[in-house]
Amino acid sequence: MNEMRKSPVADQSAWKAADIRDHNEQWAHTLSDENIREIEAALEHANSKDLKCEEITKEDFPLPTVQTLLKKILAQVHDGFGFCSVTGLPGENYTEDDSAKIFWGLGTYLGTAKSQNSHGHLVGHVVDMGGRLGEDRVRGYQTNQTLKFHTDRADMSALYCFQPAPKGGTTKVASSMAIHDTIMQTQPELLEHLYFGYPFMHMEEKGHAEPVRIPVYSVADNYLSCTLQADPVEKAIREQIMPVSEEAKKALALFHELACKPEFHLDFDLRKGDMLFNNNFTMLHCRTAFEDDPDPAKRRHLFRLWLAFDEPRPTAINFANYGGIKKEA
Repeated sequence: MNEMRKSPVADQSAWKAADIRDHNEQWAHTLSDENIREIEAALEHANSKDLKCEEITKEDFPLPTVQTLLKKILAQVHDGFGFCSVTGLPGENYTEDDSAKIFWGLGTYLGTAKSQNSHGHLVGHVVDMGGRLGEDRVRGYQTNQTLKFHTDRADMSALYCFQPAPKGGTTKVASSMAIHDTIMQTQPELLEHLYFGYPFMHMEEKGHAEPVRIPVYSVADNYLSCTLQADPVEKAIREQIMPVSEEAKKALALFHELACKPEFHLDFDLRKGDMLFNNNFTMLHCRTAFEDDPDPAKRRHLFRLWLAFDEPRPTAINFANYGGIKKEA
């Protein structure tokens, strides 16, 4: 089993909702009119070069003053509370293609994009494709179902709301560090199961991939990190591909129970143009079920980026689950 942390995290990343609401000036940012004009000028510059979205580099998307804000956002996500929201962009003014370019252009200042599926897509489209969780190769972001608290397979996850759902689809963010500290203080005997880990199978793999055991928590160089792809793990437990004790199941249930308590998470009802950035090592996120508009042009549609930090977080060797999803040949 991994070496367990001996003391609580007890830094900014181990927040509870009541604590963090008093500091929203650090994690909730509203773009100014000047910011918006600069972003639109950068978009115009990129379009003048006839570049496709994923061809745009930082140099193609010049943000002389907005980059200062992006540095603050990156610092907060990397070393602070672990997440940031950005509002104020008039998303209704932009086409789908231009919205994706704006989001991608901002992302070039925050990290390196990683593949989000076996097709090698760097810009993910979070839309209901009619699939259901548990079906072969169906991912949660392709459904309209509730998604349990989880992490993504990249250092940072970023969302941009192109079109909200008429009902539902709330995104929630919780601190996995606060959950760790609470379990350590209240039921420490269960914590060892979260360090030992749970079976996992990559849902994108064709055929029968070999299952692996991945810890929920791990420590490297005194940095505590968390990872949990909830649906693949629960599917692996149901199919009994590796032995999981009742105490281990109890520990995982407690982990989810705490995340779902209002005191442990914040809710975000993203509107057109809103963005949300979070650190997958220290934060969890989930989504409530939603109902789409009958008009296909008005269905819920978010863009997603998976970004690698330029300054990597130290992680244990058995915790290397953050490099995105390998593109199939």
